[in-house]
Parts: sequence; structure tokens; C-alpha cells
Amino acid sequence: AEANSKRKPSPGVDIRCDVSGQSMSVDVNGWSYGRWKVSTARSGYHTPRGAWRPFALKKMHYARKYDNSPMPHSIFFLGGYAIHGTNYLKQLGRPASHG
Repeated sequence: AEANSKRKPSPGVDIRCDVSGQSMSVDVNGWSYGRWKVSTARSGYHTPRGAWRPFALKKMHYARKYDNSPMPHSIFFLGGYAIHGTNYLKQLGRPASHG
């Protein structure tokens, strides 16, 4: 128990995605960390709304469902959804993703 008491507490990270504004903001311990353009679901797909807790983080993931598309820096949520990086930078700021 003593070893655990010397650990630093995990930071409180709050990620908010604004689907109508196609942006994402990140706060750490109540302080604004940054804001970025994102691409949420394009026509025919769905971006879930609500509060979610991540269950896995991956430095690099390849989406088998979508022809092994690269998904760097992935944060996974239940239901097969993830926030992740992309190389398609020109698409950011408008609906273009599978979710």
C-alpha cells in the first residue's frame, strides 16, 4: 500500500467533440490544453453523442474493417468507436469519417 501512496495522481482529461463545429477541445485538470479541427461521421455513418470513458489506447492501430487504414494515436470507446489521428489533413473540419 505504501508504494501506491507515492504515485502521482492521474491527470483529469476532458475531451469534448463539437460535431456541428467539427472541432475537439481538450482540458487537463481544468485547464485548456488545445483545440483542433476534426472530421466526424460523413453521410451514411454516425458519430455517437454523450459521455464516454475510453477502454484502450494504442500508439498505432490499423482498421481491419476499413482496408487496414492507419489510425495513429487511437483512443478506443465501446461500440467500435475511436478518436485518432489521420494523414488526410485536408478533410479535417468537415464530416469525412466512418464515425
